[in-house]
Amino acid sequence: MKVLIVSALPYNLSSSTRAFRTYFHSFGKDDLAQIYTNPCAPDFSFCNNFYQITDKRVFKNHFSRRKDPGLMLDPTCKCVAFRDKQVSKNSVLKKDIGLIHLIRLSIWKEKFWFTQKLIKWVNDFKPDCIFYHNSSSLFISKIAFTISDFFNLPLVVEISDDYYFSKRIPLLFETIYNKKYRNFFRAMLKRADGCFFISEKMKQKYALFNISNSDCIHISGERCVDSNPNIIKTGTFCYFGNTGLNRSKTLIKLAKKLSSINENVSIDIYSPVNGNGGFKNKKQYKGIKQCGFLEYEMLISKIQEYEYIVIAEPLDCKYAKYISLSLSTKIADTMCLGKKIICVGNDLSGTVEYIRDNKCGMVISTAKEINNLSLKQINDFDWSDAVQNCRRMFEKDFSFDKNSNKSLEILEKAIQNRGVQNG
Repeated sequence: MKVLIVSALPYNLSSSTRAFRTYFHSFGKDDLAQIYTNPCAPDFSFCNNFYQITDKRVFKNHFSRRKDPGLMLDPTCKCVAFRDKQVSKNSVLKKDIGLIHLIRLSIWKEKFWFTQKLIKWVNDFKPDCIFYHNSSSLFISKIAFTISDFFNLPLVVEISDDYYFSKRIPLLFETIYNKKYRNFFRAMLKRADGCFFISEKMKQKYALFNISNSDCIHISGERCVDSNPNIIKTGTFCYFGNTGLNRSKTLIKLAKKLSSINENVSIDIYSPVNGNGGFKNKKQYKGIKQCGFLEYEMLISKIQEYEYIVIAEPLDCKYAKYISLSLSTKIADTMCLGKKIICVGNDLSGTVEYIRDNKCGMVISTAKEINNLSLKQINDFDWSDAVQNCRRMFEKDFSFDKNSNKSLEILEKAIQNRGVQNG
């Protein structure tokens, strides 16, 4: 079986595309290919065949049709153009607003990117299925849909974020874009031959689309392992992952309280987010130690040294609603190591709800609860029971083999069903 992945980003353990590791675990590198739109380098440890199309090159194609916007990349490729910074981190194109989305839609007209070069590349790969990693950018949805329709290939959609039901800012351009997005998304799911949901709550919310070939597939961690008690430093706190969506404010409040209890305590933060994700540059925050970015394999080894892992989500309702159906990837990583979890965030967050309902750690859901936190509360918490619950839920929901097998079944069924329709 060969699968063509369409997404904004290429595979990377530090981004949401880490999910591909779970979905395509049983695939060989030559059985996967990927079309992506971000101006960054791919990871050839995942697959050998990438096709990159970017805003900058599509825009140039409006004025010079002689230069194809697509760039074919494989391990033997000596071209370094894909490494160029085509959009600066402070660019307006990075802002998720309706006007920018509409501008991008006008730039990404089919005739400027769906070229003979791309058609030949897809034909040469001979995919059996299209897998779409869902995005808030409508033009990427159209890439997946167009290729699926043109080649009459089954389409499997992953829904990792709630872009359809979540309410957008009620401004003119946001309203126009949201209507376009919703209309096209309905058409896409009507055509879809299968669907991956990243949480049970997401699956339930999207049940109205009646996609029979679907399942909840959690982004998985490694097998449960016992942390080496000899390397754990007592009374240490660690946070790793994205600090955006006001998670930084949650961390600042918690760190300030912990350091007031014990001035020697800090939360060590390992974050892949550029621009410090909500933290002001060069500003020192009480009880917070910025430890920079670590590659995934190094990070998993590093966090075994800590006694407590903090999972931070926004405390305010506005941002918590955006992630009410999602589960943080940090859950699986923390559970597989049998760590003590301190989960801080609004109860609307899907992650906070999961930790609380399954009694996998200490949950703090308001600023008032942070202010009232004491060392006695932390020490007297039943950590033994919480760690055991972590192990139980890890095997139930985050088993790597279990989720990989479910992914494979959906893909195989999508291909089989489309073959029956064509027959």
